[in-house]
Order: sequence, then structure tokens, then C-alpha cells
Amino acid sequence: MRRSSLKITRAIGLREIKEDLRQMLKEHRTLAAAQLESVADQIYAEAIALVPLSEETYASKHAGITPGQLQDSIQVDVSRSPRYPGIIATAEAHNVHTGYDYALIQEVNESYQHSEGRQAHYLEDPFRKAVDEFYRRMGWL
Repeated sequence: MRRSSLKITRAIGLREIKEDLRQMLKEHRTLAAAQLESVADQIYAEAIALVPLSEETYASKHAGITPGQLQDSIQVDVSRSPRYPGIIATAEAHNVHTGYDYALIQEVNESYQHSEGRQAHYLEDPFRKAVDEFYRRMGWL
């Protein structure tokens, strides 16, 4: 399955940041690959630290999600495509019985209770922060 077709990429906040970054890179006609690698590393590290752990949530306890499955699935890469430059951030956690992917609901549902330091928007918040810092470094803000 292509990572761009994963449900988590449909999260509105993630899509907005990704599209804004892509547009900025196209306008400035540079992939800024070396800079983007550090941005991707920053997003990854912060997402790993924030992602809800599967043993913490009711949904994962009772829906066939293994401990650490969502955390282990996080990927953050730089796209070097001239047509679609930017950063690709994905995660997935499939119920072993139904195949349902819990990554999106864990990303967007703010009503779930998580242990301290863990949260919804585990991809969006680090993505937004890292891209804002990248824009400042590049002088685009």
C-alpha cells in the first residue's frame, strides 16, 4: 500500500501543513534536502515521544492492537520529488481481527485519555513545530 493512501494522511491538520510546505518548496524552487532531513528527524523524534502507547487506550486494549504497534509504525521521510517535494509522515496500527487502522483516530481524537506526555496530534504537533522552525531558518516567515 502506498503511504499516501493511508488513512492518517487524511487528518486535516497534517494535510494542511504538508500542502503548505510543498507550495513553499515549489515557490522557492529548491528541495533544501539537507535542511529537510533535519526537519524529518525532528518530527520523528518528537512524534515517537508523544504517540499514545497502545497499552494505554481502551480502543487498543480491546481491539487487537499490540503494545508499541503504533509507535513502531511511525515513519517520517523527505520526498525528493520535484513535483511533490516535502515531508511524508505516516503511522498505522491495524486491528489484527478486522484490519481497521487506528492511527487516524489516535491522531485526531482529543477525548482519549493518555498517560502524561502522550497525546492526540502526535504527528501534527511535531510536524507543525518543525515546519515553522524550518520556515524561520530559511527566512520564509
